Amino acid sequence: MLLCLLPAWSDPANQIDLVEWLFQRPLNCVEIQVLSDKDGWQNWAKVAQGLDHPTPTERATLLQQFRADTQPFATTACNLDQVAHRQIAPGLEFQSSEAFAEWLLFGMAIAVGSDSNQVLPGSHFRDAVQTTLAVEWPKMSTHYKEVLVGFPSYWANMRKQWPTMSFEDKNVTVIAWQNNLANVVQRDDVLRLANASLQDLQDAMRNNPAPQTLEVACDRLIFCAQRLRRPDIQDPQLSDQLIAFVNKARNQQASEVESAQLMQKLDIPKVWYSPIWTDTMDFPGYWAGGPWGWGWGSGYPYFW
Repeated sequence: MLLCLLPAWSDPANQIDLVEWLFQRPLNCVEIQVLSDKDGWQNWAKVAQGLDHPTPTERATLLQQFRADTQPFATTACNLDQVAHRQIAPGLEFQSSEAFAEWLLFGMAIAVGSDSNQVLPGSHFRDAVQTTLAVEWPKMSTHYKEVLVGFPSYWANMRKQWPTMSFEDKNVTVIAWQNNLANVVQRDDVLRLANASLQDLQDAMRNNPAPQTLEVACDRLIFCAQRLRRPDIQDPQLSDQLIAFVNKARNQQASEVESAQLMQKLDIPKVWYSPIWTDTMDFPGYWAGGPWGWGWGSGYPYFW
Protein backbone atom coordinates (compact mmCIF):
# COMPACT_ATOMS: atom_id res chain seq x y z
CA MET A 1 0.00 0.00 0.00
CA LEU A 2 1.19 3.53 -0.77
CA LEU A 3 0.77 4.95 2.70
CA CYS A 4 3.18 7.84 2.21
CA LEU A 5 1.15 9.88 -0.24
CA LEU A 6 3.40 12.40 -1.95
CA PRO A 7 1.76 15.62 -3.15
CA ALA A 8 3.08 16.84 -6.50
CA TRP A 9 4.44 20.01 -4.89
CA SER A 10 6.53 18.16 -2.32
CA ASP A 11 10.24 17.51 -2.48
CA PRO A 12 10.73 13.72 -2.91
CA ALA A 13 13.32 13.84 -0.14
CA ASN A 14 10.66 15.06 2.30
CA GLN A 15 7.67 12.81 1.79
CA ILE A 16 4.43 14.09 3.23
CA ASP A 17 1.86 11.59 4.38
CA LEU A 18 -1.60 12.83 3.46
CA VAL A 19 -3.10 11.75 6.77
CA GLU A 20 -0.37 13.50 8.74
CA TRP A 21 -0.82 16.62 6.61
CA LEU A 22 -4.59 16.64 6.98
CA PHE A 23 -4.58 16.18 10.75
CA GLN A 24 -1.36 18.14 11.31
CA ARG A 25 0.23 15.52 13.53
CA PRO A 26 2.71 12.65 12.97
CA LEU A 27 1.52 9.06 12.91
CA ASN A 28 3.21 6.43 15.04
CA CYS A 29 4.14 2.96 13.78
CA VAL A 30 1.08 1.25 15.22
CA GLU A 31 -1.23 3.72 13.48
CA ILE A 32 0.60 3.23 10.18
CA GLN A 33 0.23 -0.54 10.53
CA VAL A 34 -3.49 -0.24 11.29
CA LEU A 35 -4.05 1.93 8.20
CA SER A 36 -1.87 -0.13 5.89
CA ASP A 37 -4.56 -2.59 4.81
CA LYS A 38 -7.65 -0.38 4.76
CA ASP A 39 -9.64 0.05 1.55
CA GLY A 40 -10.15 3.52 0.17
CA TRP A 41 -6.58 4.85 0.27
CA GLN A 42 -6.36 4.70 -3.54
CA ASN A 43 -8.86 7.54 -3.94
CA TRP A 44 -6.91 9.75 -1.57
CA ALA A 45 -3.62 8.86 -3.27
CA LYS A 46 -5.04 10.40 -6.44
CA VAL A 47 -6.11 13.46 -4.48
CA ALA A 48 -2.61 13.85 -3.05
CA GLN A 49 -0.99 13.55 -6.46
CA GLY A 50 -3.18 16.36 -7.73
CA LEU A 51 -2.34 18.82 -4.96
CA ASP A 52 -0.39 21.91 -5.98
CA HIS A 53 0.70 24.21 -3.12
CA PRO A 54 -2.60 23.89 -1.21
CA THR A 55 -3.61 26.70 1.10
CA PRO A 56 -4.79 26.23 4.70
CA THR A 57 -8.33 26.81 3.47
CA GLU A 58 -7.98 24.03 0.92
CA ARG A 59 -6.56 21.73 3.59
CA ALA A 60 -9.56 22.45 5.82
CA THR A 61 -11.91 21.67 2.93
CA LEU A 62 -10.11 18.39 2.20
CA LEU A 63 -10.19 17.45 5.86
CA GLN A 64 -13.94 18.00 5.92
CA GLN A 65 -14.31 15.75 2.87
CA PHE A 66 -12.00 13.18 4.46
CA ARG A 67 -14.12 13.05 7.59
CA ALA A 68 -17.25 12.59 5.48
CA ASP A 69 -15.71 9.65 3.59
CA THR A 70 -17.24 6.31 4.59
CA GLN A 71 -14.42 4.12 3.24
CA PRO A 72 -12.42 2.18 5.89
CA PHE A 73 -9.19 4.12 5.26
CA ALA A 74 -10.76 7.48 6.05
CA THR A 75 -13.00 6.33 8.89
CA THR A 76 -10.17 4.44 10.57
CA ALA A 77 -7.83 7.44 10.27
CA CYS A 78 -10.46 9.71 11.83
CA ASN A 79 -11.04 7.26 14.69
CA LEU A 80 -7.31 6.96 15.34
CA ASP A 81 -6.96 10.73 15.45
CA GLN A 82 -9.79 11.04 17.94
CA VAL A 83 -8.22 8.40 20.20
CA ALA A 84 -4.78 10.01 19.85
CA HIS A 85 -6.03 13.21 21.47
CA ARG A 86 -7.74 11.43 24.37
CA GLN A 87 -6.25 12.64 27.63
CA ILE A 88 -4.75 10.01 29.92
CA ALA A 89 -3.85 12.73 32.45
CA PRO A 90 -4.64 16.46 32.51
CA GLY A 91 -2.65 17.88 29.59
CA LEU A 92 -1.17 14.50 28.53
CA GLU A 93 -2.56 12.83 25.43
CA PHE A 94 -2.69 9.17 24.51
CA GLN A 95 -0.47 9.70 21.47
CA SER A 96 2.46 10.69 23.69
CA SER A 97 2.46 7.42 25.61
CA GLU A 98 2.08 5.44 22.38
CA ALA A 99 5.08 7.16 20.80
CA PHE A 100 7.09 6.74 23.99
CA ALA A 101 6.34 3.00 24.16
CA GLU A 102 7.42 2.49 20.55
CA TRP A 103 10.59 4.51 21.07
CA LEU A 104 11.45 2.64 24.26
CA LEU A 105 11.15 -0.77 22.59
CA PHE A 106 13.09 0.46 19.54
CA GLY A 107 15.91 1.63 21.78
CA MET A 108 15.98 -1.64 23.72
CA ALA A 109 16.35 -3.50 20.44
CA ILE A 110 19.11 -1.24 19.13
CA ALA A 111 20.98 -1.41 22.44
CA VAL A 112 21.30 -5.20 22.10
CA GLY A 113 22.43 -5.03 18.49
CA SER A 114 19.17 -5.49 16.58
CA ASP A 115 19.20 -2.77 13.92
CA SER A 116 16.30 -4.13 11.89
CA ASN A 117 12.64 -3.34 11.43
CA GLN A 118 10.78 -1.68 14.27
CA VAL A 119 9.35 -4.22 16.71
CA LEU A 120 5.99 -2.79 17.69
CA PRO A 121 4.86 -2.95 21.33
CA GLY A 122 1.96 -5.19 22.25
CA SER A 123 -1.14 -3.98 24.03
CA HIS A 124 0.07 -4.97 27.52
CA PHE A 125 3.44 -3.31 26.91
CA ARG A 126 1.71 -0.13 25.75
CA ASP A 127 -0.66 -0.21 28.73
CA ALA A 128 2.27 -0.56 31.15
CA VAL A 129 3.97 2.51 29.71
CA GLN A 130 0.73 4.49 29.59
CA THR A 131 -0.11 3.71 33.21
CA THR A 132 3.35 4.71 34.38
CA LEU A 133 3.38 8.01 32.51
CA ALA A 134 -0.11 8.88 33.72
CA VAL A 135 0.86 8.18 37.34
CA GLU A 136 4.11 10.15 37.14
CA TRP A 137 2.68 13.06 35.10
CA PRO A 138 1.61 15.22 38.11
CA LYS A 139 5.14 14.93 39.57
CA MET A 140 6.95 16.06 36.41
CA SER A 141 8.51 19.48 36.00
CA THR A 142 7.20 21.84 33.33
CA HIS A 143 10.20 21.06 31.13
CA TYR A 144 9.68 17.31 31.20
CA LYS A 145 5.97 17.75 30.55
CA GLU A 146 6.85 19.73 27.44
CA VAL A 147 9.22 16.97 26.36
CA LEU A 148 6.53 14.31 26.71
CA VAL A 149 3.88 16.41 24.96
CA GLY A 150 6.28 16.80 22.02
CA PHE A 151 7.30 13.17 21.98
CA PRO A 152 5.16 12.12 18.96
CA SER A 153 7.08 14.55 16.77
CA TYR A 154 10.40 13.52 18.31
CA TRP A 155 9.68 9.85 17.65
CA ALA A 156 8.62 10.52 14.05
CA ASN A 157 11.83 12.50 13.39
CA MET A 158 14.03 9.91 15.06
CA ARG A 159 12.77 6.93 13.10
CA LYS A 160 13.00 8.85 9.82
CA GLN A 161 16.58 9.96 10.47
CA TRP A 162 17.92 6.68 11.85
CA PRO A 163 18.30 4.85 8.47
CA THR A 164 20.34 7.72 6.99
CA MET A 165 22.58 8.31 9.99
CA SER A 166 26.27 7.52 9.54
CA PHE A 167 27.80 4.45 11.13
CA GLU A 168 29.77 6.70 13.47
CA ASP A 169 26.66 8.54 14.68
CA LYS A 170 24.78 5.28 15.16
CA ASN A 171 27.69 3.82 17.10
CA VAL A 172 27.87 6.85 19.38
CA THR A 173 24.12 6.64 19.92
CA VAL A 174 24.15 2.94 20.75
CA ILE A 175 26.93 3.42 23.30
CA ALA A 176 25.03 6.30 24.88
CA TRP A 177 21.83 4.25 25.01
CA GLN A 178 23.61 1.32 26.63
CA ASN A 179 25.02 3.58 29.34
CA ASN A 180 21.70 5.38 29.79
CA LEU A 181 19.75 2.16 30.09
CA ALA A 182 22.18 0.88 32.72
CA ASN A 183 21.80 4.11 34.71
CA VAL A 184 18.04 4.51 34.53
CA VAL A 185 16.21 1.24 33.86
CA GLN A 186 16.36 -0.62 37.14
CA ARG A 187 15.50 -4.24 37.82
CA ASP A 188 11.87 -3.58 38.79
CA ASP A 189 11.30 -1.61 35.60
CA VAL A 190 12.62 -4.43 33.44
CA LEU A 191 10.53 -6.98 35.30
CA ARG A 192 7.38 -5.00 34.63
CA LEU A 193 8.22 -4.65 30.95
CA ALA A 194 9.00 -8.37 30.78
CA ASN A 195 5.71 -9.20 32.52
CA ALA A 196 3.79 -7.11 29.99
CA SER A 197 5.70 -8.65 27.08
CA LEU A 198 5.04 -12.14 28.43
CA GLN A 199 1.32 -11.42 28.55
CA ASP A 200 1.45 -10.15 24.97
CA LEU A 201 3.23 -13.34 23.89
CA GLN A 202 0.67 -15.48 25.72
CA ASP A 203 -2.20 -13.64 24.00
CA ALA A 204 -0.55 -14.14 20.61
CA MET A 205 -0.10 -17.88 21.18
CA ARG A 206 -3.79 -18.29 22.00
CA ASN A 207 -4.78 -16.86 18.62
CA ASN A 208 -2.73 -19.25 16.45
CA PRO A 209 -0.62 -16.39 15.08
CA ALA A 210 1.17 -16.16 11.78
CA PRO A 211 4.92 -16.89 12.11
CA GLN A 212 5.81 -13.21 11.76
CA THR A 213 3.34 -12.15 14.46
CA LEU A 214 4.67 -14.78 16.85
CA GLU A 215 8.27 -13.77 16.14
CA VAL A 216 7.54 -10.12 16.98
CA ALA A 217 5.93 -11.16 20.27
CA CYS A 218 8.95 -13.33 21.05
CA ASP A 219 11.37 -10.52 20.22
CA ARG A 220 9.75 -8.18 22.75
CA LEU A 221 10.31 -10.68 25.55
CA ILE A 222 13.86 -11.47 24.43
CA PHE A 223 14.83 -7.80 24.60
CA CYS A 224 13.63 -7.69 28.21
CA ALA A 225 15.30 -11.00 29.04
CA GLN A 226 18.62 -9.74 27.68
CA ARG A 227 18.33 -6.66 29.91
CA LEU A 228 18.06 -8.97 32.93
CA ARG A 229 21.52 -10.37 32.18
CA ARG A 230 23.30 -7.03 32.46
CA PRO A 231 25.62 -6.49 35.46
CA ASP A 232 23.39 -3.70 36.80
CA ILE A 233 20.45 -6.11 37.10
CA GLN A 234 22.09 -9.53 37.42
CA ASP A 235 19.26 -12.00 37.15
CA PRO A 236 20.62 -14.49 34.60
CA GLN A 237 18.48 -17.35 35.93
CA LEU A 238 15.22 -15.55 35.23
CA SER A 239 16.62 -14.38 31.91
CA ASP A 240 17.38 -17.98 30.94
CA GLN A 241 13.86 -19.06 31.95
CA LEU A 242 12.29 -16.35 29.78
CA ILE A 243 14.46 -17.20 26.81
CA ALA A 244 13.68 -20.90 27.23
CA PHE A 245 9.98 -20.03 27.25
CA VAL A 246 10.43 -18.02 24.05
CA ASN A 247 12.13 -20.98 22.36
CA LYS A 248 9.26 -23.23 23.38
CA ALA A 249 6.74 -20.67 22.15
CA ARG A 250 8.45 -20.60 18.77
CA ASN A 251 7.88 -24.35 18.62
CA GLN A 252 4.35 -23.93 20.07
CA GLN A 253 5.29 -26.10 23.07
CA ALA A 254 5.00 -23.50 25.82
CA SER A 255 2.25 -24.19 28.36
CA GLU A 256 -0.22 -21.95 30.16
CA VAL A 257 1.05 -23.27 33.50
CA GLU A 258 4.65 -22.35 32.72
CA SER A 259 3.56 -18.92 31.55
CA ALA A 260 1.58 -18.35 34.76
CA GLN A 261 4.58 -19.37 36.87
CA LEU A 262 6.81 -16.91 35.04
CA MET A 263 4.25 -14.12 35.43
CA GLN A 264 4.19 -14.79 39.17
CA LYS A 265 7.96 -14.35 39.31
CA LEU A 266 7.74 -11.16 37.27
CA ASP A 267 4.89 -9.55 39.20
CA ILE A 268 5.87 -6.59 41.38
CA PRO A 269 3.39 -5.01 43.82
CA LYS A 270 4.49 -1.40 43.31
CA VAL A 271 3.86 0.83 40.31
CA TRP A 272 6.41 0.52 37.52
CA TYR A 273 8.53 3.62 37.87
CA SER A 274 11.72 5.03 36.43
CA PRO A 275 13.41 8.21 37.70
CA ILE A 276 13.70 9.65 34.20
CA TRP A 277 11.05 12.26 34.89
CA THR A 278 12.24 13.44 38.31
CA ASP A 279 13.84 16.84 38.77
CA THR A 280 16.99 15.61 40.52
CA MET A 281 18.61 13.68 37.67
CA ASP A 282 22.37 13.87 37.69
CA PHE A 283 23.48 11.01 35.47
CA PRO A 284 26.74 11.47 33.54
CA GLY A 285 26.09 12.55 29.99
CA TYR A 286 22.41 13.27 30.56
CA TRP A 287 22.53 16.51 28.59
CA ALA A 288 25.45 15.46 26.38
CA GLY A 289 25.21 16.35 22.72
CA GLY A 290 24.66 13.78 20.02
CA PRO A 291 22.59 12.90 16.99
CA TRP A 292 19.29 13.20 18.87
CA GLY A 293 19.25 16.98 19.24
CA TRP A 294 15.75 17.81 18.03
CA GLY A 295 15.08 20.60 20.45
CA TRP A 296 12.70 21.06 23.38
CA GLY A 297 14.55 23.71 25.31
CA SER A 298 18.21 23.27 26.11
CA GLY A 299 18.31 19.50 26.46
CA TYR A 300 17.65 16.24 24.70
CA PRO A 301 15.29 13.43 25.71
CA TYR A 302 17.09 10.80 27.71
CA PHE A 303 16.62 7.21 26.62
CA TRP A 304 15.74 4.82 29.36
